Amino acid sequence: MTGARVCAFRVLKAVSLNGAFSPRALDAEIKASALSAQDAALAASIVYGTLERESLLDAYIRRELAKKGKLRPEISVILRLSAYQILFCDKIPAYSAINEGVELAKSVDSRSGGFVNAVLRNIDRHRGESVLPDAEADPAGYLSIRYSVESWIAEEWIYEYGFAGAEAILAASEGRPPLTVRANTLKTDAAQLSDRLEADGVKAEKHPFIPEMLTLSGTGSVDGLAAYREGLFHVQDAASAFCCGVLAARPGERVYDVCAAPGGKSFTASEMMNNEGELRSFDLSEKKLGLIREGAERLGITILTAAVRDASTGVLPEADRVLCDVPCSGLGVIRKKPEIRRKRASDVSELPRIQSAILENSARCVRKGGTLVYSTCTLLRAENEAVIEAFLANNGDFTPSPFLLPDGGEDWRVTLRPDLNGTDGFFVARMVKI
Repeated sequence: MTGARVCAFRVLKAVSLNGAFSPRALDAEIKASALSAQDAALAASIVYGTLERESLLDAYIRRELAKKGKLRPEISVILRLSAYQILFCDKIPAYSAINEGVELAKSVDSRSGGFVNAVLRNIDRHRGESVLPDAEADPAGYLSIRYSVESWIAEEWIYEYGFAGAEAILAASEGRPPLTVRANTLKTDAAQLSDRLEADGVKAEKHPFIPEMLTLSGTGSVDGLAAYREGLFHVQDAASAFCCGVLAARPGERVYDVCAAPGGKSFTASEMMNNEGELRSFDLSEKKLGLIREGAERLGITILTAAVRDASTGVLPEADRVLCDVPCSGLGVIRKKPEIRRKRASDVSELPRIQSAILENSARCVRKGGTLVYSTCTLLRAENEAVIEAFLANNGDFTPSPFLLPDGGEDWRVTLRPDLNGTDGFFVARMVKI
């Protein structure tokens, strides 16, 4: 058995059996296993590929089971990661994936090798035969299995975006997302940063609609780059950076980021303020705030202070700009967090109430003429447009405030999509206090 497969198995077992968060579990296991860069990349590919295709892989596996009983959880994990390699990894020979899967199974249960061998060989033999429901007869069932999301997610997106739109979003949410970073304009600019990274062997491309951002490839571990350690950039999705552009914080202002973790928007806003004024970052988790403080120190940001606070309660002194990037279902970032694909409808049913409470309370902190921005990383109307429309209906002292869109148009709210904009799925709306 290769170290990459053993590592992937341990991570997937931790996710499946113990509810571990895949990026954190993968990082820990790669370090513990002391994998080479090549094996670490293979392990990551197997982990994320298996997680984002879990329902589809299970459909292939179920078809080959002579008995439909329940499998031992560890064996299910081995069958999934092996089936992923057989069906989706062109550079891995099927016989190699099968042999490795059999050896993994034997390490769990010496009697299971023959069973796993038979199932995987049949998956390879029948790989060209569809396991999907008919898309016309059962569109939600088709999308749910083909793209491995819970059926309620497929149903919601079909209702809101149509079948073609829902499938386009899901198709664009497969595979690893691009790595985008924002130049720390307190120390450099995008052109200088690009030259610096290129000199260190990192390919850097200008972002199509955010001048301060670059898309990187060939980085290896980002925190191993000298430019990162020197605070010349921070990692941020383009949608998050666009939201900061909508907030449009200026030097000398008082700005609140009421749900700040992991801190990217606070960093960008501070840089846009030229490190002049007051930026207060709040979150419920002291541990996450500690990471924000560390990031601010690395970037040379001195106007940022971080404190524990429940954004739905309590009053703050009035601010010029308030950002409410509220807790949400996260359906816009399933390409980064594949576990979200398995969220249940009951997991998100209370979110609009919480989001509304945060927005209502945060609006009390906005001075007259000040700006209030609401954002989420989800693509559900109940958490986006519905929350904003209810807020405006109940708060006549706020009015929509238009901004420039990526396509050159203008509106006061926008939904960014991975298929249309190449970003995370993201919603942002801007209002001003009359």
